[in-house]
Amino acid sequence: MSRRKPSFLTNDLFPREIDIEVCLKTLKIYQKIEGDVNCVVWDASLVLAKYLETMCHQKSDFLSGIKVLELGAGLGVVGLAAATLGAQVTLTDLPEAMTLLRLNINENKAKISSMGGYATAESLVWGEGSSEIYKDEWDMIVLADCVYYEEVIVNNLY
Repeated sequence: MSRRKPSFLTNDLFPREIDIEVCLKTLKIYQKIEGDVNCVVWDASLVLAKYLETMCHQKSDFLSGIKVLELGAGLGVVGLAAATLGAQVTLTDLPEAMTLLRLNINENKAKISSMGGYATAESLVWGEGSSEIYKDEWDMIVLADCVYYEEVIVNNLY
């Protein structure tokens, strides 16, 4: 039986810790030393994760048990924060992002489940209408810094 080689080398990764203070949990997010997209924690994801945490501090059941869809999850900071705060989260991104995104979900699975949350990753290419994700109903849809290349907007509009 042959084993599939990961799309990245483990010595190409380093962890970043992100505190979710309201529930006294620290997420471990693996990111790459260098690259373009789907490889580092972006500031916008930290801001949105902190916003969700602040909302949960004000109303403890803000995310508890709700279905959340994250578009363009990258490394998963926002979705993993929401799951750690009790949400049932589906994190989506392009197929090439799945290996590292799933690594981060698995790394934090025990912390998430201890808070009643759940996280899973699914590949989603915007504009392709065959995904089951389009058929589901979501209580909340989140995305942070998903559109940052002009050609992505132009190519999808015309």
